[in-house]
Amino acid sequence: SNQSRGAAGSASEPSYAFYADHDSGMYRGGTNILSFATAGTKRITVLADGKVGIGSGTPSGLLDVNKGTQANIQIKTTDSGSINSMVFSIGSATNQIFSRGANSSTARNLVFMQGNSEVLKIDTAGNLVLRDGVAQGNSLVSYIQANDVNGVAQYILGQVSTGNQDLYLQQ
Repeated sequence: SNQSRGAAGSASEPSYAFYADHDSGMYRGGTNILSFATAGTKRITVLADGKVGIGSGTPSGLLDVNKGTQANIQIKTTDSGSINSMVFSIGSATNQIFSRGANSSTARNLVFMQGNSEVLKIDTAGNLVLRDGVAQGNSLVSYIQANDVNGVAQYILGQVSTGNQDLYLQQ
């Protein structure tokens, strides 16, 4: 066949490595498992079913990120030289989500969408804005609703319609 084959290798001696950096590269982590190492330590594992582990040799989800006491996942753009980022930080004492712009010093709104419609926003001032573009004759209405176990609204606190500054509590 036209395949190139090598020994199984290990994290400290990957099968496919570099002359000047023999402990960084790719190796067989087990049957149908592809692993990558840097500095002699396993960093990434790809299982036969496509699950990818970063810091995890046995990923349980499509992407499994594992790092001791604090794991951070950062997604960012460098559009127009400005770095805008979204950071998910999972720690032993607290979990956090950051929405940042302008090189991590400028706050950004954190918006949750359903389809093309904004349904929840935490603005840069920390205000929580809930929206329902369907209620009240398609006018924009903000409210917080608490449902019972059957999904029936028990308490609603909100604004009746756009332009109405009165709040109502319905039980």
